[in-house]
Amino acid sequence: MFREIFMTGFPGFLAHMLMQDLLKEGAVIHCLIQEHMLGKARQDREKLLAEMNLEENRIKLYTGCITREKMGLDSKSYEELANTVEAVFHLAAIYDLAVPRELAYQVNVSGTHSVNGFCRDCNKLQRYVYFSTCYVSGDYEGVFRAQDLDKGQGFKNYYEETKFLAEKTVRRTMQEVPTTIIRPAIVVGHSQTGYIPKFDGPYFMMEFACRYRFLPLPYVGQGKAPINLIPVDYLVRATLELIRKNNTEGETFQIADPEPYEANDVYGAVLQEITGKKPGWKLPEKMVRKLHGSQLICQATGLTPEIFSYLNHIVKYDTQKTEKDLHGSGVSCPDLITILPNLIRFFLENRQEKSFFIPARKKVAN
Repeated sequence: MFREIFMTGFPGFLAHMLMQDLLKEGAVIHCLIQEHMLGKARQDREKLLAEMNLEENRIKLYTGCITREKMGLDSKSYEELANTVEAVFHLAAIYDLAVPRELAYQVNVSGTHSVNGFCRDCNKLQRYVYFSTCYVSGDYEGVFRAQDLDKGQGFKNYYEETKFLAEKTVRRTMQEVPTTIIRPAIVVGHSQTGYIPKFDGPYFMMEFACRYRFLPLPYVGQGKAPINLIPVDYLVRATLELIRKNNTEGETFQIADPEPYEANDVYGAVLQEITGKKPGWKLPEKMVRKLHGSQLICQATGLTPEIFSYLNHIVKYDTQKTEKDLHGSGVSCPDLITILPNLIRFFLENRQEKSFFIPARKKVAN
């Protein structure tokens, strides 16, 4: 597909998974690594190369940061990459619902602007793959389509707002650079093995069920919002299948579950799998609103206040274009309830390892 690839976001989970498939296709991957992540990146690099029996030069690491001029690279490295790279995969971002605006803006918006500039400087660039998020939709309610972006929406947090602003900069870049925008929903573990390196987001629901499994647990409010969860292997396969196609240049794809379950259906299925029974009663909506800002409740349940705002926000992500372009490829989103036992089994086998848990206020990935 592409011989020389520049990637941000390694050694993050999604970057690691994408890299495995790209290496199988013969790519040489140039990774921008923040200095404090260099040790882990080297370990992951050596492990990948050993597992795949590949030569050392197939993964090249460069120390830098997307928030700096020329991404923190020295002039020689920057020029060499600009004259070599055929594709750019930009995944680096701060994924934190409670992130301060200044930090979120610096990384998600200014950092993306810096990567956009690098793409303009690349002489052989065939594709720029930018990873946005479905949640650029903010507080918009209704059907949000792939071609939609600025619908006059507000935002529930600075993560959503800055990813929205970042995608706007990428859309402007599309006029000069062959670009594909990927908007994932919430990413969970591998559909078959359940593997994921960190537990956050929906995994706190599983921890809550384990912690209070012997109590008569309630549903939380109406729980009518669609909860859109996709396994990482589907996201990787769909992304690579889409960017192989020349007619996907200049397009935006929402990689999400086309038929997502409602929040209470997912919650009930998690409790059924872990405790053997579904919730027997419902916590009233008014009480949910009063409790969701309480730090005591958050500490007791393991759920942050930001999570509650998604449980009753009704938005559906239109995936018709994604499904159309994936038609005939054999790549499709698996049914969440069908794969849930695999996700929960991996969680139960590893929940005692504290290293798997991202602290509730520090969900940051690069």
